[in-house]
Amino acid sequence: GSAGIVSVVLYVVGAIIALSLTSGYELLQAILLSEILAKFSMVLMAGIGNSAAVGSNSPFMQIMKDKRRLAVAGVITIIPLVVIGGTVGLILFGASIGITLFLIGLSTRSFGGITGDVLGATNELTRLSSLLIFVSL
Repeated sequence: GSAGIVSVVLYVVGAIIALSLTSGYELLQAILLSEILAKFSMVLMAGIGNSAAVGSNSPFMQIMKDKRRLAVAGVITIIPLVVIGGTVGLILFGASIGITLFLIGLSTRSFGGITGDVLGATNELTRLSSLLIFVSL
């Protein structure tokens, strides 16, 4: 409803503001780092969260329960973050983990676990927060 429309408008405005504050190579860095972290946040959520019900997220959640896969995903994520962003990449990595943990707690309290929609929302919120943090550093 109206809350969804307001959320979309605020998301778009936030993304426009964040992207307009950078240019050139920094813009490329911001986009790459935020996309990498957005995808990792979904992997992290699937790895440590529990599924609210059987649905579109269930196969993904089941596969990611293997802690070795989560560790490999973390290493695969950290390497490009350091190469592309250096210290800023590591700061963004820590922030995205914090955001993901917050969203896991919120989703568990509100829905009883993680749903496919929650994974998608985590992707978008992590992307936007990474962009905003990047431009503020």
